[in-house]
Amino acid sequence: NPNTMWIYDPKTLAFIDVNDASVTHYGYSKKEFLSMTLMNLYPEEDHSLLLENILSDDQEKQNSNTWRHKKKNGTVIYVSAIPSEILIDGGKKVKLVLINDITEKKTVQDTLNNERAQMLSIFGSIEEPIYVSDMDTYEILYANNAAKKIFGSSLVGETCYVALQCKIAPCEFCTNNIIREMNYRPYLWEFHNPVAKRTYQIIDRVIKWTDGRDVRFELAIDVTASNEAEQILRES
Repeated sequence: NPNTMWIYDPKTLAFIDVNDASVTHYGYSKKEFLSMTLMNLYPEEDHSLLLENILSDDQEKQNSNTWRHKKKNGTVIYVSAIPSEILIDGGKKVKLVLINDITEKKTVQDTLNNERAQMLSIFGSIEEPIYVSDMDTYEILYANNAAKKIFGSSLVGETCYVALQCKIAPCEFCTNNIIREMNYRPYLWEFHNPVAKRTYQIIDRVIKWTDGRDVRFELAIDVTASNEAEQILRES
Protein backbone atom coordinates (compact mmCIF):
# COMPACT_ATOMS: atom_id res chain seq x y z
CA ASN A 1 0.00 0.00 0.00
CA PRO A 2 1.29 3.49 -0.81
CA ASN A 3 2.23 5.73 2.09
CA THR A 4 0.01 8.63 2.98
CA MET A 5 1.33 11.99 1.88
CA TRP A 6 0.17 15.54 2.26
CA ILE A 7 1.20 19.15 1.80
CA TYR A 8 0.41 21.79 4.42
CA ASP A 9 1.07 25.47 5.05
CA PRO A 10 3.62 25.73 7.92
CA LYS A 11 2.19 29.13 8.94
CA THR A 12 -1.49 28.22 9.20
CA LEU A 13 -1.06 24.41 9.45
CA ALA A 14 -3.88 24.10 6.87
CA PHE A 15 -3.81 21.19 4.44
CA ILE A 16 -3.11 22.26 0.87
CA ASP A 17 -3.25 18.83 -0.76
CA VAL A 18 -3.40 15.15 0.22
CA ASN A 19 -2.98 11.97 -1.80
CA ASP A 20 -5.57 9.22 -2.23
CA ALA A 21 -3.82 7.04 0.36
CA SER A 22 -4.50 9.72 2.98
CA VAL A 23 -8.19 9.66 2.14
CA THR A 24 -8.31 5.87 2.32
CA HIS A 25 -6.26 5.55 5.48
CA TYR A 26 -7.82 8.31 7.58
CA GLY A 27 -11.41 8.12 6.34
CA TYR A 28 -11.78 11.83 5.55
CA SER A 29 -12.71 12.91 2.03
CA LYS A 30 -10.26 15.14 0.22
CA LYS A 31 -12.72 18.02 0.63
CA GLU A 32 -12.80 17.44 4.38
CA PHE A 33 -9.01 17.34 4.54
CA LEU A 34 -8.72 20.65 2.72
CA SER A 35 -11.00 22.29 5.30
CA MET A 36 -8.86 20.99 8.20
CA THR A 37 -5.52 21.79 9.80
CA LEU A 38 -2.91 19.44 11.22
CA MET A 39 -4.43 20.02 14.65
CA ASN A 40 -7.54 18.09 13.63
CA LEU A 41 -5.50 14.89 13.27
CA TYR A 42 -3.76 15.10 16.65
CA PRO A 43 -5.21 14.40 20.09
CA GLU A 44 -5.62 17.67 21.98
CA GLU A 45 -3.03 16.73 24.60
CA ASP A 46 -0.39 16.46 21.83
CA HIS A 47 -1.01 19.92 20.35
CA SER A 48 1.65 21.77 22.37
CA LEU A 49 4.34 19.24 21.45
CA LEU A 50 3.30 19.38 17.80
CA LEU A 51 3.64 23.16 17.72
CA GLU A 52 6.97 23.00 19.51
CA ASN A 53 8.36 20.64 16.91
CA ILE A 54 6.93 22.42 13.89
CA LEU A 55 8.35 25.74 15.07
CA SER A 56 11.74 24.25 15.96
CA ASP A 57 14.74 25.02 13.77
CA ASP A 58 16.23 21.68 14.72
CA GLN A 59 15.58 19.42 11.72
CA GLU A 60 16.54 16.30 13.69
CA LYS A 61 13.96 17.17 16.34
CA GLN A 62 11.28 17.64 13.68
CA ASN A 63 11.97 14.20 12.23
CA SER A 64 12.57 12.15 15.37
CA ASN A 65 9.16 11.74 16.93
CA THR A 66 6.53 9.08 16.86
CA TRP A 67 3.13 10.75 16.72
CA ARG A 68 -0.44 9.81 17.52
CA HIS A 69 -3.05 10.55 14.86
CA LYS A 70 -6.84 10.27 14.97
CA LYS A 71 -8.77 8.76 12.12
CA LYS A 72 -12.24 10.04 11.28
CA ASN A 73 -13.81 7.08 13.14
CA GLY A 74 -11.90 8.00 16.29
CA THR A 75 -9.25 5.28 16.06
CA VAL A 76 -5.87 6.46 17.34
CA ILE A 77 -2.85 5.26 15.38
CA TYR A 78 0.91 5.73 15.76
CA VAL A 79 2.86 7.17 12.86
CA SER A 80 6.30 8.39 11.91
CA ALA A 81 6.48 11.55 9.81
CA ILE A 82 9.17 12.61 7.35
CA PRO A 83 8.75 16.30 6.45
CA SER A 84 10.56 18.22 3.73
CA GLU A 85 10.26 21.79 2.52
CA ILE A 86 9.22 22.43 -1.05
CA LEU A 87 8.27 25.49 -3.13
CA ILE A 88 4.92 25.96 -4.88
CA ASP A 89 3.00 28.81 -6.51
CA GLY A 90 5.93 30.93 -7.51
CA GLY A 91 8.13 30.28 -4.50
CA LYS A 92 5.76 29.77 -1.55
CA LYS A 93 7.40 27.52 1.06
CA VAL A 94 5.23 24.60 2.19
CA LYS A 95 5.83 21.28 3.92
CA LEU A 96 5.49 17.92 2.16
CA VAL A 97 5.05 15.14 4.71
CA LEU A 98 5.35 11.40 4.18
CA ILE A 99 3.45 9.43 6.84
CA ASN A 100 4.16 5.82 7.79
CA ASP A 101 1.69 3.98 10.04
CA ILE A 102 3.75 2.14 12.68
CA THR A 103 0.88 1.16 14.99
CA GLU A 104 1.44 -2.58 14.64
CA LYS A 105 5.20 -2.25 15.07
CA LYS A 106 4.78 -0.06 18.15
CA THR A 107 2.25 -2.46 19.69
CA VAL A 108 4.69 -5.34 19.27
CA GLN A 109 7.54 -3.24 20.71
CA ASP A 110 5.44 -2.14 23.69
CA THR A 111 4.56 -5.78 24.39
CA LEU A 112 8.23 -6.78 24.23
CA ASN A 113 9.20 -3.88 26.51
CA ASN A 114 6.57 -4.91 29.07
CA GLU A 115 7.72 -8.52 28.95
CA ARG A 116 11.34 -7.42 29.36
CA ALA A 117 10.45 -5.21 32.34
CA GLN A 118 8.59 -8.07 34.02
CA MET A 119 11.41 -10.51 33.36
CA LEU A 120 14.10 -8.17 34.69
CA SER A 121 11.96 -7.38 37.72
CA ILE A 122 11.87 -11.09 38.56
CA PHE A 123 15.63 -11.45 37.99
CA GLY A 124 16.30 -8.39 40.13
CA SER A 125 14.32 -9.76 43.07
CA ILE A 126 16.42 -12.94 43.26
CA GLU A 127 19.19 -12.77 45.86
CA GLU A 128 21.58 -15.13 44.05
CA PRO A 129 23.77 -13.70 41.26
CA ILE A 130 22.28 -13.81 37.76
CA TYR A 131 23.68 -12.68 34.47
CA VAL A 132 22.61 -12.91 30.81
CA SER A 133 25.08 -12.85 27.93
CA ASP A 134 25.22 -13.09 24.16
CA MET A 135 26.54 -16.54 23.29
CA ASP A 136 28.37 -15.37 20.16
CA THR A 137 30.00 -12.13 21.36
CA TYR A 138 30.11 -13.00 25.10
CA GLU A 139 28.78 -9.53 25.90
CA ILE A 140 26.95 -9.31 29.23
CA LEU A 141 23.44 -8.03 28.50
CA TYR A 142 22.09 -8.04 32.05
CA ALA A 143 23.34 -8.58 35.60
CA ASN A 144 21.26 -8.37 38.76
CA ASN A 145 22.35 -6.49 41.87
CA ALA A 146 23.69 -9.64 43.52
CA ALA A 147 26.08 -10.24 40.62
CA LYS A 148 27.14 -6.58 40.51
CA LYS A 149 27.90 -6.63 44.23
CA ILE A 150 30.10 -9.73 43.97
CA PHE A 151 32.15 -8.50 41.02
CA GLY A 152 32.18 -4.82 41.93
CA SER A 153 30.96 -3.37 38.65
CA SER A 154 27.82 -2.92 36.59
CA LEU A 155 29.02 -5.79 34.31
CA VAL A 156 26.57 -4.85 31.52
CA GLY A 157 28.45 -4.28 28.28
CA GLU A 158 31.54 -6.10 29.51
CA THR A 159 32.81 -9.42 28.16
CA CYS A 160 31.81 -12.28 30.45
CA TYR A 161 35.10 -14.19 30.48
CA VAL A 162 37.00 -10.97 31.23
CA ALA A 163 34.68 -9.57 33.88
CA LEU A 164 33.76 -12.84 35.60
CA GLN A 165 36.90 -14.96 35.15
CA CYS A 166 39.73 -12.47 34.45
CA LYS A 167 40.58 -14.34 31.24
CA ILE A 168 41.65 -12.99 27.86
CA ALA A 169 39.80 -15.63 25.83
CA PRO A 170 36.55 -17.61 26.20
CA CYS A 171 36.69 -20.10 29.08
CA GLU A 172 37.70 -23.63 28.17
CA PHE A 173 34.86 -24.82 30.44
CA CYS A 174 32.22 -22.55 28.87
CA THR A 175 28.88 -24.33 28.70
CA ASN A 176 27.48 -22.39 25.73
CA ASN A 177 27.79 -25.35 23.37
CA ILE A 178 26.24 -27.67 25.94
CA ILE A 179 23.17 -25.55 26.62
CA ARG A 180 22.66 -24.89 22.91
CA GLU A 181 22.08 -28.62 22.50
CA MET A 182 19.70 -28.91 25.46
CA ASN A 183 16.64 -27.33 23.82
CA TYR A 184 16.08 -24.72 26.57
CA ARG A 185 16.50 -27.26 29.37
CA PRO A 186 18.72 -26.28 32.34
CA TYR A 187 22.25 -27.56 32.79
CA LEU A 188 23.49 -27.94 36.38
CA TRP A 189 27.18 -27.87 37.30
CA GLU A 190 29.51 -26.72 40.09
CA PHE A 191 32.42 -24.32 39.83
CA HIS A 192 34.84 -22.48 42.11
CA ASN A 193 35.19 -18.92 40.87
CA PRO A 194 38.71 -17.62 41.57
CA VAL A 195 37.63 -13.99 41.23
CA ALA A 196 34.79 -14.21 43.75
CA LYS A 197 36.73 -16.86 45.75
CA ARG A 198 33.47 -18.76 46.20
CA THR A 199 32.10 -22.10 45.01
CA TYR A 200 28.81 -22.03 43.17
CA GLN A 201 26.23 -24.52 42.04
CA ILE A 202 25.36 -23.10 38.64
CA ILE A 203 22.24 -23.37 36.54
CA ASP A 204 22.79 -22.46 32.88
CA ARG A 205 20.19 -22.48 30.15
CA VAL A 206 19.27 -20.82 26.89
CA ILE A 207 16.42 -18.30 27.11
CA LYS A 208 14.78 -16.03 24.56
CA TRP A 209 15.89 -12.43 24.99
CA THR A 210 13.44 -9.62 24.34
CA ASP A 211 14.82 -9.01 20.84
CA GLY A 212 14.14 -12.64 19.92
CA ARG A 213 17.69 -14.01 20.02
CA ASP A 214 18.80 -16.98 22.10
CA VAL A 215 21.01 -15.91 25.01
CA ARG A 216 22.79 -17.52 27.95
CA PHE A 217 21.10 -17.26 31.36
CA GLU A 218 23.13 -18.17 34.43
CA LEU A 219 22.02 -18.42 38.06
CA ALA A 220 24.72 -19.16 40.63
CA ILE A 221 23.96 -20.47 44.13
CA ASP A 222 26.76 -20.08 46.69
CA VAL A 223 27.54 -23.51 48.16
CA THR A 224 30.92 -22.61 49.68
CA ALA A 225 29.78 -22.97 53.29
CA SER A 226 27.93 -26.24 52.75
CA ASN A 227 30.87 -27.75 50.85
CA GLU A 228 33.26 -26.73 53.64
CA ALA A 229 30.93 -28.26 56.24
CA GLU A 230 30.77 -31.52 54.29
CA GLN A 231 34.57 -31.57 54.04
CA ILE A 232 34.90 -31.14 57.81
CA LEU A 233 32.44 -33.99 58.42
CA ARG A 234 34.35 -36.28 56.07
CA GLU A 235 37.62 -35.51 57.82
CA SER A 236 36.27 -35.94 61.36
